[in-house]
Amino acid sequence: MSFLNKIFNSKKGKKITKNVKDFSGDVKEKVSDFAENVDDKLEISEKFDDVKESVSETFDNVKEKVSEIDQKTGVSKSVKKGLDKAGDVLEEAGEKVEAFMNDKITFDDFAKVEIKLGEIEEAEKVEKSDKLLKLKVSFGREKRQIVSGIAKDYKPEELVGKKATFVTNLAPREIFGLESDGMILGVSDKENGFSILSPEKDVKTGSKAS
Repeated sequence: MSFLNKIFNSKKGKKITKNVKDFSGDVKEKVSDFAENVDDKLEISEKFDDVKESVSETFDNVKEKVSEIDQKTGVSKSVKKGLDKAGDVLEEAGEKVEAFMNDKITFDDFAKVEIKLGEIEEAEKVEKSDKLLKLKVSFGREKRQIVSGIAKDYKPEELVGKKATFVTNLAPREIFGLESDGMILGVSDKENGFSILSPEKDVKTGSKAS
C-alpha cells in the first residue's frame, strides 16, 4: 500500500475524504437547482446570491471540521493548501459570474430573442417533481410542449385558457425526461412568488412582442 493510500485509509483521512465528498455533493445539488430555477424564472441575480451564500457556508463548515481534526491529530500541509486553493477557486468563480451578470447587452443581442404570445391549452404536473408543470401551448398555427418550474405558484387548472408570453427561439432541451420547446416569462418576488406576464387586452395568439 502506498504512502497516500495509508493516509486516506486512516481514520483522519476518511473523515477528510467524507467531508470533501459531502461538500462536493452539496455543491452539485445546489448548482443543479440553481440552473433549473434560472431557466424557469429568470431570477439570475437573486438565485445566484442564494447559492453563493449556501455554498460558502458549506465550505466554511468543511474548513472548520478540518481545523478541528488538525487541532486533535494534525492535518498535512497539502490538505490545508488544497482547501485554500478550493476557496480561491470558489471566490474567483463568484467574481466571474457576478461580472457576467453585470454586463449590459446591446440592442442587437436583445433583438435575437423571439417573444410570442401563447395560449395554454393543457397543463399537468410532471410525475416525481414538485416544481414542474407540462404545458401544451398554442401559438396560433403552431403548438408546443413547454416544461416550466411554476408548480408551486400555479395549479394546472388555473393556467388552462390563459395567455402568456414565451421565449420561442430557444433550442429545445430535455427537462425531467420531457422535451421543452420554449420558456414562459414572468416576474417574481419573495412575498408573492412567480406571476406570468399576460397582456391587458385580448391580443391575438402568436403575436410577437415588440
